[in-house]
Amino acid sequence: MEPITLRAAPRTSLGRRAQRVRGEGNIPAVVYGREMSSTPVTVSGQEFSRAYRAAGESTLLDLAVEGASVVKVLIQEVARHPITGHPIHVDFHAVSMTEKIHTRIPLKFVGVAPAVKEVGGIIVKQFDHVEVDALASALVHEIEVDLTPLARIDDVIRFRDLRVPPGITLKHDPEEIVVSVTEVTEEEVAPTPAAAPASVEVVGAKGKEGTTGEATGAEPKVEEKGKKKEKSKP
Repeated sequence: MEPITLRAAPRTSLGRRAQRVRGEGNIPAVVYGREMSSTPVTVSGQEFSRAYRAAGESTLLDLAVEGASVVKVLIQEVARHPITGHPIHVDFHAVSMTEKIHTRIPLKFVGVAPAVKEVGGIIVKQFDHVEVDALASALVHEIEVDLTPLARIDDVIRFRDLRVPPGITLKHDPEEIVVSVTEVTEEEVAPTPAAAPASVEVVGAKGKEGTTGEATGAEPKVEEKGKKKEKSKP
């Protein structure tokens, strides 16, 4: 792979004055490392975007600072605007080519799992990157994870199954699962509790005394008409 070169210029606009740099289409940045003091620089916004797409945060860049020698760096951190998402500041880490560094490399999942295509399973990814130790010269942009061995439900790929480029040491338990296949389960719907029966009022049914009858089971008291009460004999 051809080295990725990014041009930079020394920066004198610091603090709030860095906004002027952004207004010119550039990005304020800083370079630091064990063998150099922190140095403020500026890079072209367009050139940085192209370099970031190619290198990410795990591939070396040749940072060519105007008036200085080329520095081997990693993109350590990118601060972005909360609304637009555009880069507003970049940290470059100047690395030693003779000492191992700890960093992380993205995982790229490739291929189609037969368990998904033929059985209808679902891929569950436990990790999207790996923690590694390596010399800067051994770092790669990404590590591929081939999904084609996943043929059945509950099949898994562990860290020990990954094809790791030479010179890179994974800092994970070899038995830890990276990706697995699970079956589709229908969401159980709790039965709706039956509503309590409402009390029923009989409308229009009136007792003999003109009162409204209720469905209570008690019989209304009825007085027979046409029958005179007998007087008690003295």
